[in-house]
Amino acid sequence: MRKGRVMEEMISTNDGVIDFLSQTEDLPSLPQVISHILDVMDDVRSSVSDVATAAEQDPAITAKILRIANSSYYAARKEITSVPYAIARMGQNEIRNMIISMGVITAMNKRGSGGLDYQRFWRHSLTVAIVARVINDFADVDGRPARRRENPFFVAGLLHDIGILVLDQNVDDLYASVVGHAAEHGQALHEVERRVLGATHQEVGRMLCEKWRLPRIVASAAAYHHEPFLAPEDDQRVVKVVHVADLLARQNGYGAYPVASVDHVQEAVMKELGLDQVDRSLLDSTIHEAAEQSSVYRILMDD
Repeated sequence: MRKGRVMEEMISTNDGVIDFLSQTEDLPSLPQVISHILDVMDDVRSSVSDVATAAEQDPAITAKILRIANSSYYAARKEITSVPYAIARMGQNEIRNMIISMGVITAMNKRGSGGLDYQRFWRHSLTVAIVARVINDFADVDGRPARRRENPFFVAGLLHDIGILVLDQNVDDLYASVVGHAAEHGQALHEVERRVLGATHQEVGRMLCEKWRLPRIVASAAAYHHEPFLAPEDDQRVVKVVHVADLLARQNGYGAYPVASVDHVQEAVMKELGLDQVDRSLLDSTIHEAAEQSSVYRILMDD
């Protein structure tokens, strides 16, 4: 029996999408080599050499690290020819973001049958990831700019909509009708999901982030990016930054799927982040630049 048919039957018996997904064996895992590299990076005893050795076990990962490190985005003055040099040049936090991104894209790039445009989806996700990091540089808390490396803005932005892919790949035609209805009637996707499926891509995204043992703050961005004030207090800064980046991207035509209308960014969020003092045209130009820069990260999608 097709997954979509099973899903429809479970919806009709009020079991819901979360129960369905918790029972399926089709939820992807991060590739073993990615998990190993992350384990090495999480070990406080690991050196740069240890991390580089773990990454160099996979030629494809090595090649992608070097291609991105040498891209115009990072403006390396001298060609980077080794993973240790790339780590030293970019920093372990940036390399970690890259490794997680590779793992996620590898695990989730299987096309579903829900009709989602995957190129468009990843362009949106990568744009939000880049913009979230830039917005954090703009943002100001208690009169002081936040430092880029304090929180995983890039990964939180990249994965904020990951639940959409899970639903597209596991709920088949039913999810296609949900997305189509939201787009045609100008309704918020998560509201239509909740009404039809009993759960949203936010909840599904959090479930997958927890399965992958990603940082809690990344799971919170997936879970609350449409409702940032509901996030745990310690996570709200990152969630609000992702919320703003997501809406600005969609307002400028870089959404994950076609929509008839887009919500406005909550003024309270903008004010709290100190973004109400930033020229809106500057924010909009940042979005377009980020969309162009996202092409650099599409290297991660290469086989």
